[in-house]
Amino acid sequence: MLETPRKKVKRQRRAKFNAFPLKSIKRPNAETRRKYNENSTRSPLLRLPSELRNRIYDYVFAGESKTSQFFINRTVLINYQPWEHKWRQKNKVRFKEVKEGGFHSTILPRGTNPLVTGSSTPNNNLPTTPPSQLFRVCKQLFHETSILSCRLVTALCFENEYVMNRYLKEGRISLEQRQAIRVLFCHTMPCKTTLKKFSGLKEVIMWTGPKGFGQLGGLARHRLK
Repeated sequence: MLETPRKKVKRQRRAKFNAFPLKSIKRPNAETRRKYNENSTRSPLLRLPSELRNRIYDYVFAGESKTSQFFINRTVLINYQPWEHKWRQKNKVRFKEVKEGGFHSTILPRGTNPLVTGSSTPNNNLPTTPPSQLFRVCKQLFHETSILSCRLVTALCFENEYVMNRYLKEGRISLEQRQAIRVLFCHTMPCKTTLKKFSGLKEVIMWTGPKGFGQLGGLARHRLK
């Protein structure tokens, strides 16, 4: 049986990877290893056994799964604030004021409808809590908590479809984090391409309006197979 050119290329790539599997992996240098050893011996948190650290992480990212109102105890709302460039004048001197924009993440309080909060007429008086920044402390905490936060804080909501597409396109969330998300709030049902990126998704909750037909609070739940 003749080998097709496509299969031949795949076989050559596979053989090359098997010969040098760690060629593209950046190994830690001496300074990184020194910091790792220092953290594991001096840090009050990292000195604890992994079992106790996991218990602490559970308390940090604690949240009930669901309530009778389809609300999640800890829902992460992601919105985008565009950059602003405005000319100002003070003491007859003109200057350009730049307001930094970008993605912003907040954890909404329990009982908040994220689809209403992130709409064009949000209730900005609602208290919000910034997400935990444990994964920014060091690399070890990043590997231990970045996926755990997505697994325990299972609900994710974007301000609109544009923000969601841009957030995914820019790679703001890793593959492992996307696979850990179980619930997604959306204004409309995402396309199949978007749903494939959230391979671990269990259900999509959509907003049907203040008077949702047959639904509590205008939220419709769609379970995925």
